[in-house]
Parts: sequence; structure tokens; C-alpha cells
Amino acid sequence: MGRRDLSFLRPAEKARRALVGAILMSVACGTSHASDPADADLPDMGPPGRDSGGLVADCPSSPPLTGDTCDRPALACEYGDDWSPRCNVLAQCWRGGPLDRTWQVRDPSGDACPTPTSLSVGCPAVPPTGSCSGSDVSVLCVYDSARCVCFPSASGLEPPMYTWQCDSAPASGCPATRPRIGSNCGVDGLSCSYAVCNYGGGTYCSEGVWTEAIVPNLCSGGMG
Repeated sequence: MGRRDLSFLRPAEKARRALVGAILMSVACGTSHASDPADADLPDMGPPGRDSGGLVADCPSSPPLTGDTCDRPALACEYGDDWSPRCNVLAQCWRGGPLDRTWQVRDPSGDACPTPTSLSVGCPAVPPTGSCSGSDVSVLCVYDSARCVCFPSASGLEPPMYTWQCDSAPASGCPATRPRIGSNCGVDGLSCSYAVCNYGGGTYCSEGVWTEAIVPNLCSGGMG
């Protein structure tokens, strides 16, 4: 599967970002708390229907460089339109310590990026249910109505038992498609999951801004 084109990044900067990316955690930099959001007249960076649309005014119009200064600690801004936040660029305005008020940037990573937008080779023709083969475990099957993955059960059986797991519609009040991190939201405290097993991600509305949320990996009992 091809990887996302990151040719717009400076080569030296990509190396620096890789070192910093490993320590970026939402808890450490407090990305769930932002304030005073405002609409920004920015180009659309994602598909339509993502809540109120644009990123807040304190998000740069394009991805900043790691180490650039920022004015709103704890703010996170997402660039890209992939279904999974792990497959987009995420810039976080660091809060506290020697990196305080500087942008730290996490680049797309992982063999699952970019997320398939059509049915992959080997996937059933319709959303599947029931058991599946362990050889299908790395395949995310994308349908019009669902995304499904063959995943081992958490029972600890040897050999493990594999079953098809599919995502469900987001909770009431959540946008139909995952809003970009750093865009405006209207219901503080609303948590929305757009994930299946350890694929995808979630968002949390805090003080008028969508922030990245860690969602449970309900397929294995761990965290996604």
C-alpha cells in the first residue's frame, strides 16, 4: 500500500519530527483543553460535513515546522483528510517545560496509511460477520455502510479465534464523519468515536474545539 506524499516537508525537518513524534501524547501536552475558538478563513483541508468546517484561527493555514513558536498552548491542529488521525499531520502547541509554546509535529505513520477508500483485494463483497482467517488480520475492508477488520478475540485461546468486527454509527449528536482535530465544535464534553478495533480514532469537544481522544480498542480490551 502506498504511503502519503509528504514531499511538502523539508527533508531535515522530517528527521527532527520523527524524533519528537515518539513523545507526543495527548495527556502530556493537554490537548483536551483549548479556549476562545474562532472561525478561520482557511482553505478546506478535509471532506465536507465535518462539523462547522475550518480550523480555529490559532491553527496555521498549513502545517508549521517543529520548533516554530505558537501562542495557544495545548491546541492541536490536524492537516489532511484521512479517516484515521494517525494518517494525517498533527501539530501540537506544547505546554510547559523547555518546549513550551512551540509547535511539535507528528507525521503520518504506520503501514495502514493512507486508509483505504475502496474495497481492498481479498475483502468480502458485502460487510461480513462471523469467523474469519488470521491471514486477513491486516486488511481493513471499507464499505459504503461500514469499515470491517478481521481481528483476534480477547479470550486468550490458542490458536486464537478470529472474527469480523465492524464499526458502528457515531453516537447521537456526533458529526457523521470525523471532524478534524482543531476545528470548531458546539457541544462541550461530547465524545465521538470513529474507530474499529485499533483502526481510526476519536474526538472530544473541549471549550469549543475538537481535540484528539484515545478510544478503547474494544476488540482486544486494550487501547487503540
